[in-house]
Order: sequence, then structure tokens, then C-alpha cells
Amino acid sequence: CGDPIGMVSTVNMVEFPTSGLPTARRAMDATGYPYRVGKCATGDWFGVMGQRAEFIKDTFHPLLCEMEGGAIAQVCHRNRVPFIAIKSVSDCLTASQNYDFDWPKAMEHLNDVVMAFVKEMEEF
Repeated sequence: CGDPIGMVSTVNMVEFPTSGLPTARRAMDATGYPYRVGKCATGDWFGVMGQRAEFIKDTFHPLLCEMEGGAIAQVCHRNRVPFIAIKSVSDCLTASQNYDFDWPKAMEHLNDVVMAFVKEMEEF
């Protein structure tokens, strides 16, 4: 008994709609940075490798797992405000990695992406 897995019972939805994908693609294409489009799993859990991470990956097949987007998507949906999430990913939940992350370069790239989106939205 109870809600299906992944159900947000306050709105009876498992997936939330996004808007502006063509605009987002144009903005990302303008940056020249590689990107992917797909689902984000979200929740109130800070992801760590293990059974729960594998369950989420195998059940929902997301590109990434995060903690903010779902709450924002729900508020936007309830208030009929268009929603899209742009994420910059620095780590992987389901694979071990060893790398040196360049925060200044990441912030430079993020600024490029934000400015490309601003330009696209001005033309929208």
C-alpha cells in the first residue's frame, strides 16, 4: 500500500515537465561545451555509492542525482511557471573516480553557459 516509488504525493507526479528545451539546446550549442539532456533523479538524500544509488540508477535511469531540482520543479509546476534545470556535474555517484577538479575553470565555464542562456532568453 502507499504511493508508487518516486511519487510526489502533493501533486501525484513522478516526473515533472520541463520547458524551453530548444532554447537551452541553442544556448549550449553556442558555448561549444559538451552536454547531455535527460532526467535528473532528486530527493532529500545526499548521494553516496551503494545499494541506494544503484537502485535509483536502475529504477529511474537518470543522467544524474541531485537534491534541489525536484523541489524547484514542484514549486514551478504548482505555480504554472516554466521550469528547466541546467546542471554542471563534478562527480559521479555510481563510479569510483580519482581526479583534480579545477574550480576556477568550472566557474569560468559556468559563467559562459549562463551568459549564453541570457543571450538566448533575450532573443526569445
